[in-house]
Amino acid sequence: MMIADLNEVLKELGRLFKNMPQLFPEESSLSCKAENYLYLLRPDCSLSCASADEKDFLAFDRPALSKTWNIGYYETEDAREKKLLENLRTAFPVNSGIIPNIEILLHNLFYKKYVLHMQAAVFSALSCSAEGEDTVRRLFPRAAWIPSRNGLYQLAQAAKNSMDAFLNEGGCFPSLIFVESHGAFFAADSADELIRLIGDTYHRINSEITSDGNGQATSRFAPDRERAAKAAPVIRMLSSEDSIASVAFKESPLLSEFLFSSDTFSPLLRCFSPEFYPFIKEAPLFISLGDTPDSDFERISRAFRKYQAIYGETPAVVAVERMGIFACGSTIAEAERRARYFTESCKTALYAGHFGGCRLLTQEQLCDGICEPVTLSRLENGIITLSPRQEALGPLLQSIV
Repeated sequence: MMIADLNEVLKELGRLFKNMPQLFPEESSLSCKAENYLYLLRPDCSLSCASADEKDFLAFDRPALSKTWNIGYYETEDAREKKLLENLRTAFPVNSGIIPNIEILLHNLFYKKYVLHMQAAVFSALSCSAEGEDTVRRLFPRAAWIPSRNGLYQLAQAAKNSMDAFLNEGGCFPSLIFVESHGAFFAADSADELIRLIGDTYHRINSEITSDGNGQATSRFAPDRERAAKAAPVIRMLSSEDSIASVAFKESPLLSEFLFSSDTFSPLLRCFSPEFYPFIKEAPLFISLGDTPDSDFERISRAFRKYQAIYGETPAVVAVERMGIFACGSTIAEAERRARYFTESCKTALYAGHFGGCRLLTQEQLCDGICEPVTLSRLENGIITLSPRQEALGPLLQSIV
């Protein structure tokens, strides 16, 4: 054990995730500080099964991390980015096998002992929404908002400037920050303080998307499971490039809200967060099949070819109109994990509808031409809004998916 009370923090977080599985522990990262080291949960270790052992945490040299900001003057953005990455690598454990990223610097910026980065849908609903910054300032006046930036250096510098401003104006660092497109960071000195901060933040946001509806959420269509069973081996075959792929099929009332048509699917046309990219890739593949299964093979094959021509790879998630999703992976465990990440994206899109809709970077970054057909009737100024039905059902679906 590295830190005396780390086990207590992990135990309390375990209880929290057991009682609130909607907090999505799979995409949560914990760090703790001791003496001159920052201990960060390994990226290949899930918080739900981590232990206070060095096999689950990586040790970073804090003085070396602090020196990463001293990059001097460089004329171009690329040069600054390169130098920052070089400095970051000097603080990395030998043979850690991870890529330098903004998360490590953010964990180290906090003065608090424990920092937890979470991307559960209820938090990402703010960080990925059009009105996220205004909502954070309204709901959490003592929290910081870090706007998205292109490149590691610009985002890291924006975070440091914001934290320094809090210190200069209020005399203390914030315990809560929202990073646009990256979720929320919680900081505390004890397990009780951390759990209380997470719970209070969750309930305050949740109150903004909760309605008084008492109805039952039902699927918008009855999926043809027999047809899905015939489509699965086609998708599996087309996804098997270097090795035989595995495919997991999922359908639910939540998914049905987005799979009803290409228009209702439009909020999911791109991955919302860089952290989700390794699992669901840049964009899902949306396919509209015909009235009968006779042409399914050709339609699916054509859609795959079009996707590969644009992205140079096979999709991680194939969404079939009025049927369900097929998550693909090298193993069934990987396919199931990708299905969970995509489902979390659906929840994020649903909840973000209560904060002005999902914010997309540019229209050019949308997977234009992948859906068959695509109708982005609710896309304006880089923001995709939900249909009135989706907005109304958001709170209702929240309790069952």
